[in-house]
Amino acid sequence: MLLNMAKCASSSKMIGHTAMGFDDYMFHTVSCYNPFIVFDIGDYISAEKILVHNRTLHEGAKERAIDLIIESSIDQNHWNELAVRATEDLSKFETNPSHSFRFLRFSLDGLWRILHLKNIELIGVEKDASIKKFANRNTEFGIFYDNTFYPTHDFGFFSILSTMLLEISNNVGIFSRIDTSHCFTHFKDDPLQNIWPELFQENNTPLQSDASTSLLAKKLFHHDPYSSIDFDAANPLMAHYFSLSHSVQELVELLTEKYKIDYENLIGVCYRGTDKFREISPVDMDVYLSQAEELLNRNVKSKILIQTDQLQVRNAFIEKFKDRCFFLDEMPVTETQTVMHEIIQNEKLHFAKKLLAAVVILSRANHLVLSTCNVSYWICLFRKSAANTIQL
Repeated sequence: MLLNMAKCASSSKMIGHTAMGFDDYMFHTVSCYNPFIVFDIGDYISAEKILVHNRTLHEGAKERAIDLIIESSIDQNHWNELAVRATEDLSKFETNPSHSFRFLRFSLDGLWRILHLKNIELIGVEKDASIKKFANRNTEFGIFYDNTFYPTHDFGFFSILSTMLLEISNNVGIFSRIDTSHCFTHFKDDPLQNIWPELFQENNTPLQSDASTSLLAKKLFHHDPYSSIDFDAANPLMAHYFSLSHSVQELVELLTEKYKIDYENLIGVCYRGTDKFREISPVDMDVYLSQAEELLNRNVKSKILIQTDQLQVRNAFIEKFKDRCFFLDEMPVTETQTVMHEIIQNEKLHFAKKLLAAVVILSRANHLVLSTCNVSYWICLFRKSAANTIQL
């Protein structure tokens, strides 16, 4: 199988093989820094060998291909560099790819280099049906286009994450990137910024998973019993797509150290106030106080971390439990029914990071008392379990 120029992209303008009266090359870049050419095979394949026939018009032409780099990829985001062998006279280069691929990239490192090759041959080619093809589609909460998932649901922070998890579960394997340019508007200072790398580690490889058959792909669980979450399906997705960025990890560690948090003896309480009553009937605050007190009485070493958006609730917990209760001073509160992300006007991304760090800290508590809301849903997802939780 010979590669052709039908689907390719290059570092510079290319000259076709009929130009200038020469017929010994299939392409020719201009002299530039790090020239390259990428071929789209159009399907996922395996090959026993990639055989490159070099241009042999004269010694100078052959030597231009010294240190030729060959890479393969299934998505153009994650590339595997292949071990290349050259014949002594530089007339041929060959490699034996160990992974299936769709894209091939040929390049040279350095300044003022020219890339031109006679032809490229793939030997022992077979289609690989095990890799799901990338698809372009519009869904309820996002767009999948050109290997990328663009979430479009744009409300609360964890509401966005919940809809993302639903879409990821339904479409796992058909994308390799996440771009949040079209959401998290309330949590970034530049409305068009893709803040995903600021929050989570980028993993630009598709995940092969059967999550699409799980209940995770069928419904949102933020108002359901968290004990019914399919953690066997959720945990691999969390590890692959929702691993904390380094800056958020550092914030978790900084807060843990600042407040001397002893997770083994920590009781986490999440009370979601402000506008939540519009979605679900609220449970009286006294019930939270009672449940927390019961847990506190079991262990004299225990302390309560109260995380809430409602100042009145935070004050009630501090007044009742005194020095056996604390809160993260970095997290804002309000006395009103206005959601916090509509109140915060400056350093919105930093607020998002603090919010995410607070949820991760709560997820590590020994016992939890949780409101039924998206925040608590994600506390359990980061916890990888609903064990030792009281859901109200």
